[in-house]
Amino acid sequence: MEEKVIFEKREKIGWVWINRPSIRNAIDKETAVKMREGILSFYDDKDVSVIAIGGKGGHFSSGAELKREDGVDGVTGSHEVRIRSIYQGIILAIRDCPKPVVALVQGYATGFGCDIALSCDLRLASRNAKFSEIFISLALVPDGGGSYNLPRIVGLGRALELMLTGRLVTAEEALSMGLVNAVYDDENFYQSAEEFLKEIASKSVYALERIKRAVYSSLEEKFIEALVREARFQEQCILNEDFKNKLREFFEKKKRS
Repeated sequence: MEEKVIFEKREKIGWVWINRPSIRNAIDKETAVKMREGILSFYDDKDVSVIAIGGKGGHFSSGAELKREDGVDGVTGSHEVRIRSIYQGIILAIRDCPKPVVALVQGYATGFGCDIALSCDLRLASRNAKFSEIFISLALVPDGGGSYNLPRIVGLGRALELMLTGRLVTAEEALSMGLVNAVYDDENFYQSAEEFLKEIASKSVYALERIKRAVYSSLEEKFIEALVREARFQEQCILNEDFKNKLREFFEKKKRS
């Protein structure tokens, strides 16, 4: 039996692949648990500077798996504990990750799959990508942080529109509204995305981690508190060997020019 989630490491990039292509990478309990475990395993891995999440078989993820055989009665009852302890574990693992996490979206990223992409720090899309907070179409609400992340990414009015209608958003529209950071041709998507990732991976992981922490902390605090944190993190970076090495390179280049 094939693994539902595949993990790889190469050139300072940690890869997380959802591997259920026959059902557009829908996520069940086992997939959710394995994704969380894999992301957590990269936290302290010195060979990984940036993490990429993608889907095998042409789609990112169509969301949480709904099994036809369960019927209507199979999806009744209280699911708050299951959602919080299992599915939202992926979201928290991404948000709490000290390293940048990038979603690589081909095909569908809908429902909980869309929420996973929204929880990542950056999103790269192929031209055939389609995003949807489709929950309303099943008389549901976002349950993977969509109601928190989407307004902060695209603004309040546009976020409400997308959540209240559940409509599909193309890659080009997603780019125009700031939902994704870049759009690449389908045939060269992963090659182009990897070049983007390598650019981040080439930077100081020490500084990358502090930039991420500073930015997310700033969303929850007053401006003066953000300034205090920036100064503290800057001092830490100045005392780190990565900065000293970069400074030496800078003066050597200046000396030769």
